[in-house]
Amino acid sequence: MTDLPKATVKRMIKEVNDELLISNDGLNQIIEETTEFIKKLTEESFKSAKSNKRKTIKTKGYY
Repeated sequence: MTDLPKATVKRMIKEVNDELLISNDGLNQIIEETTEFIKKLTEESFKSAKSNKRKTIKTKGYY
């Protein structure tokens, strides 16, 4: 499994609050949790596409 790039995640955090400091352990935890969220979102999206007899994940109502 490939981790999300630390610099990218840190930059996204800074966009929310430029004064926020984050430890390396905190950053690693955010990356781990975000990765798990993306996996679950992808799994649910795949199930939805499959149940609608599709191979492509699309937004609802997208034509």
